[in-house]
This record gives sequence, C-alpha cells and structure tokens, in this order.
Amino acid sequence: MKKALIALASVALMLLAACSSPQPRTIENPSIAATNGNTIDVTKVELNDSATVLTIHAQFRPGWWIQLAPESHIVADGKDYAIVNAEGIELGQQFTMPESGEADFTLTFAPVPLDTKSIDFTEGTPEGWTLYGIDVTGNPAAAPLYPAALPKEARDIDLTNVDIEPVLEVAPTELRIHVPAWRPEYGKTATVYLQNMNESSKVDVELDANGEGTVTPILYGPTSVSFSGGDIKSLSSENVLVAPGVATDIYVAPEFFSDFILNQRDPENFKPTTSYLYDNGHYAALNRAKSNMEGYGMDINFDWHMNGDQFTAALIEARDNAKAKIAASNLPEGAKQYACEIIDVEALDNMENAWGILANKYYREKGEDGIRDSVKIEFSPENYASVAKGFDTTKKSYLLQPWVISTFTPNPRVGLNWADYGITGGIFSDIPTYSKAYGRAKAAKLDAADIARLENLSDPFYAKAAKTLNDESTKLYEVVKQKTTANPDVPADQLFDAIVAPHKGKVVLVDLWNTWCGPCRNALKANEPLKTGELADDDIVWIYIADESSDVNDYIAMLPNIKGEHHMVSPEQIAAIRSRFNVDGIPFYILVDRNGKAVGHPDFRNHSKLVEGIKGAL
Repeated sequence: MKKALIALASVALMLLAACSSPQPRTIENPSIAATNGNTIDVTKVELNDSATVLTIHAQFRPGWWIQLAPESHIVADGKDYAIVNAEGIELGQQFTMPESGEADFTLTFAPVPLDTKSIDFTEGTPEGWTLYGIDVTGNPAAAPLYPAALPKEARDIDLTNVDIEPVLEVAPTELRIHVPAWRPEYGKTATVYLQNMNESSKVDVELDANGEGTVTPILYGPTSVSFSGGDIKSLSSENVLVAPGVATDIYVAPEFFSDFILNQRDPENFKPTTSYLYDNGHYAALNRAKSNMEGYGMDINFDWHMNGDQFTAALIEARDNAKAKIAASNLPEGAKQYACEIIDVEALDNMENAWGILANKYYREKGEDGIRDSVKIEFSPENYASVAKGFDTTKKSYLLQPWVISTFTPNPRVGLNWADYGITGGIFSDIPTYSKAYGRAKAAKLDAADIARLENLSDPFYAKAAKTLNDESTKLYEVVKQKTTANPDVPADQLFDAIVAPHKGKVVLVDLWNTWCGPCRNALKANEPLKTGELADDDIVWIYIADESSDVNDYIAMLPNIKGEHHMVSPEQIAAIRSRFNVDGIPFYILVDRNGKAVGHPDFRNHSKLVEGIKGAL
C-alpha cells in the first residue's frame, strides 16, 4: 500500500511538472512594445518545439511594392533565430501590393525556447523594419496607470488651480526627459521638438541606460514640447506646455511607443492612452487638464455646396455649441477658458481656410476632377465681422497657443486681415510686428528700426526675445562662415557663374538642397559614397547650395558628412538661381561641363541618371 501511494505521488508530481512547464501555444494579436514603421504588423505567433511561426499583415499602397530581407530573423533573450521559410512572399524580392492594399504571409524561424516571454522581429538591415517586444506569453503585464518613473509630485496635480497666464520670458530652460521603457535598440538619441509662437525647432537628447537625459534650450515665451523616440514609430502628437526658466521633468508613458499598432489593427475601436506625457512644470495642471478636453471641440457639418452665408452660420453655431458644452463641463475654470480660446482661434482659422476645407470634402466625395470649378465659396464683410465679433485681444492667454501667431498675422494668400473686421489692439496688434522681427532675428538681420518698433509694443518680452535670438543667430552664422566658402560679391543674377568659375576645366555638379527637405537628405546619403567609389575623380567638383530657410543648427551638424564645397545664400540669391534654371523643387541638380556650360537636371533625382550624366561629362 505504501509503495502504491508513493507511485501515485510520483505520477501526480510528474503531471504537475508537465502542466507547469511551458507548452506549445498560439498567440493572436500579441502586444508589441514598439516598432519603427507602420507597414507590417505581427498578428499571430505560433511557438512549438520545431519552429516559431509569425503571421505578418502588411498594409501599403495598392500597386506599390514592399520587400523583406533574407537576413530577417527574430531575437529572444539576446540570441538570434534564423529564418527557415517564407510563404506568401519571396525574401529579397519585390512584392506588389494587391488592390486591397493588404496582404498576409507567414515566416518560419528556428524554434525559440518555450519559456520565452518576448521576442523581437527584425530584417537585420540598417533601414529594415523592426518590431520590438512582441509578447509570446499570451498574458502580457497590464500597463501601469502612470509611467514607472513618475514621482508623486508629478502624479498628484492640483487641478483646482489651472494657471493660463503666459510666462513671457526668454531663458535657458532645463528639460529633464525620463523614458522608463527606453531600450538602447531604439536608437542612440531621442528628439525633443519645441514650438513657440513663431517657429518649430528640435534638439536631440542623449538618453542613458535608464532612459534619462537633459537638454537646456533657450525658450522664447511659452513653448509646446513634444517627443520623438529615436528610430521608433509613435502614434501621439501630444505635447506639454512649458514655461521659460522653469526647470521641468517630462515623463513619457511606455504606451507612447506601442499604441499606434493597436490603432492600426482596429482604428474604429481603438482607445488611446489618456496621456503619454506628464510633467511637473509651471503648466503641469493645464497639461493634465488638456488630456481631459477631448470631445469638447467643434462639431461642424460642412458641405462642399455651401455658400459664404451657409458656411458662416454653420461655423458660428458649432462654435457657440462647443463653448456652451465647455461651460457646462466639470473642467477646472482655467481649463474652460483655455478650451474656449482654442475654439475662438479655430473659428478664425476655419474662415481663413474655408476653400480648402470644402475642397477636401469634395475630394473625399468625388475625387480630384472638378474641384476648382465646383467649390467657389466667397465671404462678405458681414460674414467675417460676425465671426470676429466678441474676440477679446486683451487676453494674453491666447499666447499659450503656439499656432495663434499665424491666425493673427494678415494672410496675403487669401487677402484676409482680421483687423479690418474689428479684431484690433492688444496682442493682435503686437503679433504681426513681433513675427516679422523674429524672422529677421532668425537670419541675424535685426536692426535698430526693428528694435524701436518692438519696444513700442505692449510687453518688453517682444524686444528681449528678438534681440536674444538675433545674438544667438549671429553666433551660429559665424560658425557657418567658417565652415562654408564665401559667396562672391556680385549681383544675385551673377552669383551662380561666379561660384562655378574657379573650377572651369572640370566637371561640376551643383546640388540645390535644404536641411528641411526629406528627399534632399535621402539623396545626400545615397550620393555620398559615389565620391570615394564609382565617381572618385579629382576632375569632379561637388558644390552644395542651401539657402537661409535651412535650420542653421541642422546645417552646421550636417556639413561634416557632406564632402564638397558649400554655400549658403540669401532668399534673393536663391531666387535668381531658381529662375535661371527653372527649378521645380529640390533636390535639384545643375551639371556644369568642362567648358563652363551649365544645364539644369531634374532627371538626376534618378540616382542612376546622375551617375551616367556625370560620367558622360568627364
């Protein structure tokens, strides 16, 4: 009997061990921590003793092609598992997307251990797709309500006192970034985007192993701060408002990196995380209240058939309904005023962009043909005046909206100046003067007349901001002078010939580009190896011309990686070059032969034609 009991106990232990040991399993729609693109998704993972199988769902433009590299593999606990087979797609070959724009295929890999909790999928190439943190337990841990690094003082914000008074100062401001879910594989740096009343700029932040880093930019008045996670694709355009001179910790929720994949799987039912960014700064209460403002915008039923009276009536009704809903809400009082002021500015913007709004409605219904003949909305002075009525320009809190400056600045494109319809004085009168001076200061061209006008405005901030920016820009342009070739002192229409003249007898490729141009950046990267490879020839001169619309910080940072002769030119100078060569966009290439004859080559945007053209001129 005793032996029988021992035998039974042994069997029970064996069964218990078998039940508790990891088993083969299938995980549908696994959670994913982050990804660097939105073209492919892993919708199913199958784990067993002989293989790990991923079902890939691709979404892309119909008729366009995608490709998966033969180097594709998965990573589990630091070990690589090679691909064994692909069904539905041939690795290394172009796969043309069907009319639906969607396709599914399966990839089979060597088996990962059954106790694996998470895997990464990667193409294994520098530009390839990577999906990080694919859960293979089937029971991913629930996301915390707040980021793990969020301290109590940033978590427990007093929302009864929402401050909406703009801090109109200019000061270096320490921004301490905390990303608790950061992984080194996401990239060496993240990017902090800054939006003040006049411009967008960015600064890279180096994050340590704990996902923490600090930047100290000069802030010009209230500034909207958003975040980009290195090489990782993110869904949110969420931002937090920060005050100049107030050191601020900004915390990034882990869902920032992963929610977009859930949105792509089921956009109709997707419910995003309430807030991706948290802070403990001057506007922390307002930033937290902003996350509760969804649903308080204008609900406008525009139709492309509308005339000016109908559009205006619909807009005013939607504006008034939205503000009434806000007034009846349980938002804090400061947040209510802020939300209503957003509605005010949006109403003006809708009037300014009415044709485009209705044209978009037409396009969605009927396509592109006939838009200009069918959408012919015009407004009377009474229409504009009725929307402008009651706008209070004494409220400086409008300056908390970084985009307000474009609304308050006269728009020559549509011939609209709200001052003609009753919006005058206060910040409305200040902003156009400040905006113009800011642009001149950005180019280090602020003069005494500009400063005198700024000093007559309602707040000393405007003059201080422009003068500080001009000083900073002057320093940067001194660096540019040291790193570029001086432009010949000739009239604008003679500048191009003067730049290329010293190289007569050689073949010169002139590249017109700017830092903000994505295709230019891609082309620069593709063309650079030619100088030490296929086109390594002392008889080829590479000249790069950018203009003052380029971000000076980016320009300085990029120059060391672009070998050649560099020129930065003024708006008047680049206009003369564009006119002469009928430049239709950038990048744009001009080939100068050994005799000095210059010909524009938009066709050189095709990499192979650029190579052929230069070789042919040698």
